[in-house]
Amino acid sequence: MKLNKGFTLIEAVVVITLISILSFGIGNFIITSIKAWVLISQRDAALNMGRMAMNRMVAEIRSINKASGITTNISIANPTTECAFYNINGNYIKFTQSGIDLLRFTGAASSDVLATGLSTPNGLIFTFLNSSATNDGVQANISTVRIWLSLSSSTQQVTLESSARIRNL
Repeated sequence: MKLNKGFTLIEAVVVITLISILSFGIGNFIITSIKAWVLISQRDAALNMGRMAMNRMVAEIRSINKASGITTNISIANPTTECAFYNINGNYIKFTQSGIDLLRFTGAASSDVLATGLSTPNGLIFTFLNSSATNDGVQANISTVRIWLSLSSSTQQVTLESSARIRNL
Protein backbone atom coordinates (compact mmCIF):
# COMPACT_ATOMS: atom_id res chain seq x y z
CA MET A 1 0.00 0.00 0.00
CA LYS A 2 1.34 3.40 -1.08
CA LEU A 3 0.89 6.48 1.14
CA ASN A 4 0.47 9.88 -0.51
CA LYS A 5 2.64 12.39 1.24
CA GLY A 6 1.44 15.90 0.48
CA PHE A 7 -1.28 18.46 1.14
CA THR A 8 -4.77 18.47 -0.11
CA LEU A 9 -6.07 21.46 -2.03
CA ILE A 10 -8.25 22.51 0.91
CA GLU A 11 -5.27 22.46 3.30
CA ALA A 12 -3.21 24.61 0.91
CA VAL A 13 -6.01 27.17 0.48
CA VAL A 14 -6.50 27.44 4.27
CA VAL A 15 -2.78 28.00 4.83
CA ILE A 16 -2.58 30.64 2.05
CA THR A 17 -5.64 32.41 3.50
CA LEU A 18 -4.14 32.48 7.00
CA ILE A 19 -0.79 33.78 5.71
CA SER A 20 -2.61 36.49 3.70
CA ILE A 21 -4.57 37.66 6.75
CA LEU A 22 -1.40 37.80 8.88
CA SER A 23 0.52 39.63 6.14
CA PHE A 24 -2.26 42.20 5.75
CA GLY A 25 -2.29 42.88 9.52
CA ILE A 26 1.49 43.22 9.75
CA GLY A 27 1.58 45.38 6.59
CA ASN A 28 -1.06 47.73 8.02
CA PHE A 29 0.94 48.07 11.22
CA ILE A 30 4.12 48.92 9.29
CA ILE A 31 2.39 51.45 7.01
CA THR A 32 0.75 53.19 9.98
CA SER A 33 4.10 53.38 11.77
CA ILE A 34 5.82 54.88 8.72
CA LYS A 35 3.08 57.50 8.28
CA ALA A 36 3.37 58.48 11.95
CA TRP A 37 7.16 58.76 11.66
CA VAL A 38 6.89 60.99 8.56
CA LEU A 39 4.33 63.21 10.29
CA ILE A 40 6.48 63.64 13.40
CA SER A 41 9.63 64.20 11.31
CA GLN A 42 7.94 67.01 9.36
CA ARG A 43 6.70 68.67 12.55
CA ASP A 44 10.12 68.38 14.20
CA ALA A 45 11.83 69.87 11.13
CA ALA A 46 9.49 72.87 11.14
CA LEU A 47 9.78 73.27 14.91
CA ASN A 48 13.59 73.13 14.89
CA MET A 49 13.83 75.63 12.05
CA GLY A 50 11.38 77.93 13.83
CA ARG A 51 13.23 77.71 17.15
CA MET A 52 16.54 78.52 15.50
CA ALA A 53 15.06 81.53 13.71
CA MET A 54 13.20 82.71 16.81
CA ASN A 55 16.33 82.47 19.01
CA ARG A 56 18.32 84.47 16.45
CA MET A 57 15.66 87.20 16.21
CA VAL A 58 15.22 87.47 19.99
CA ALA A 59 18.98 87.70 20.56
CA GLU A 60 19.39 90.43 17.96
CA ILE A 61 16.30 92.41 19.03
CA ARG A 62 17.70 92.43 22.57
CA SER A 63 20.71 94.24 21.14
CA ILE A 64 18.59 97.31 20.25
CA ASN A 65 20.14 100.16 22.19
CA LYS A 66 17.07 102.39 22.51
CA ALA A 67 13.55 102.54 21.14
CA SER A 68 14.75 105.30 18.81
CA GLY A 69 16.94 102.70 17.10
CA ILE A 70 13.84 100.98 15.69
CA THR A 71 13.20 102.17 12.15
CA THR A 72 10.02 100.17 11.50
CA ASN A 73 6.82 102.16 11.06
CA ILE A 74 4.87 101.39 14.23
CA SER A 75 1.09 101.39 14.13
CA ILE A 76 -1.49 100.87 16.84
CA ALA A 77 -4.02 99.24 14.53
CA ASN A 78 -1.82 96.74 12.72
CA PRO A 79 1.06 94.61 13.88
CA THR A 80 3.77 94.54 11.25
CA THR A 81 5.51 91.77 9.32
CA GLU A 82 8.83 93.59 9.54
CA CYS A 83 11.24 94.70 12.25
CA ALA A 84 14.12 96.99 11.28
CA PHE A 85 16.54 98.53 13.76
CA TYR A 86 20.09 99.59 14.60
CA ASN A 87 21.81 97.48 17.25
CA ILE A 88 24.23 98.64 19.97
CA ASN A 89 27.12 98.46 17.49
CA GLY A 90 25.30 100.71 15.01
CA ASN A 91 24.64 97.86 12.55
CA TYR A 92 21.39 97.91 10.60
CA ILE A 93 19.34 94.70 10.84
CA LYS A 94 15.94 93.92 9.38
CA PHE A 95 13.77 90.83 9.72
CA THR A 96 10.97 90.42 7.21
CA GLN A 97 8.85 87.82 5.45
CA SER A 98 9.23 87.39 1.71
CA GLY A 99 6.82 84.76 0.39
CA ILE A 100 7.46 81.68 2.51
CA ASP A 101 10.95 82.79 3.62
CA LEU A 102 12.03 84.62 6.78
CA LEU A 103 14.83 86.95 5.73
CA ARG A 104 17.45 88.76 7.79
CA PHE A 105 18.92 91.78 6.04
CA THR A 106 22.12 93.49 7.09
CA GLY A 107 23.30 96.60 5.36
CA ALA A 108 21.99 97.51 1.96
CA ALA A 109 21.82 94.30 -0.06
CA SER A 110 22.96 91.24 1.88
CA SER A 111 20.32 88.88 3.24
CA ASP A 112 20.18 85.49 4.93
CA VAL A 113 17.27 83.04 4.92
CA LEU A 114 16.64 82.17 8.57
CA ALA A 115 13.65 79.91 7.92
CA THR A 116 11.50 78.70 5.08
CA GLY A 117 7.96 77.42 5.01
CA LEU A 118 6.33 80.41 6.69
CA SER A 119 2.56 80.54 6.49
CA THR A 120 1.25 83.05 4.01
CA PRO A 121 0.12 85.64 4.66
CA ASN A 122 1.29 86.72 8.11
CA GLY A 123 3.66 83.91 9.00
CA LEU A 124 5.77 86.52 10.80
CA ILE A 125 4.23 89.23 12.98
CA PHE A 126 5.94 91.79 15.21
CA THR A 127 4.07 93.73 17.88
CA PHE A 128 5.78 96.65 19.60
CA LEU A 129 4.71 96.99 23.24
CA ASN A 130 5.22 99.61 25.92
CA SER A 131 5.93 98.91 29.60
CA SER A 132 2.21 98.20 30.18
CA ALA A 133 2.32 95.45 27.51
CA THR A 134 0.09 97.41 25.13
CA ASN A 135 0.76 98.95 21.75
CA ASP A 136 0.22 102.70 22.03
CA GLY A 137 1.88 103.51 18.68
CA VAL A 138 4.52 105.76 20.28
CA GLN A 139 8.03 104.72 19.33
CA ALA A 140 9.67 106.26 22.38
CA ASN A 141 7.53 104.07 24.67
CA ILE A 142 8.59 100.72 23.16
CA SER A 143 10.14 98.38 25.72
CA THR A 144 9.32 94.95 24.29
CA VAL A 145 9.00 93.42 20.85
CA ARG A 146 6.68 90.42 20.61
CA ILE A 147 7.38 87.98 17.78
CA TRP A 148 4.84 85.51 16.39
CA LEU A 149 6.09 82.95 13.88
CA SER A 150 3.99 80.36 12.04
CA LEU A 151 5.64 77.69 9.90
CA SER A 152 4.25 74.77 7.97
CA SER A 153 5.92 71.65 6.70
CA SER A 154 3.69 69.60 4.43
CA THR A 155 0.60 68.98 6.56
CA GLN A 156 2.12 70.16 9.87
CA GLN A 157 1.63 73.68 11.26
CA VAL A 158 3.91 75.00 14.01
CA THR A 159 3.39 78.31 15.81
CA LEU A 160 5.99 79.93 18.06
CA GLU A 161 5.74 83.11 20.08
CA SER A 162 8.38 84.96 22.05
CA SER A 163 9.26 88.45 23.17
CA ALA A 164 12.43 90.45 23.61
CA ARG A 165 12.97 93.43 25.86
CA ILE A 166 15.13 96.15 24.40
CA ARG A 167 17.94 97.67 26.42
CA ASN A 168 16.74 101.29 26.69
CA LEU A 169 20.19 102.39 27.79
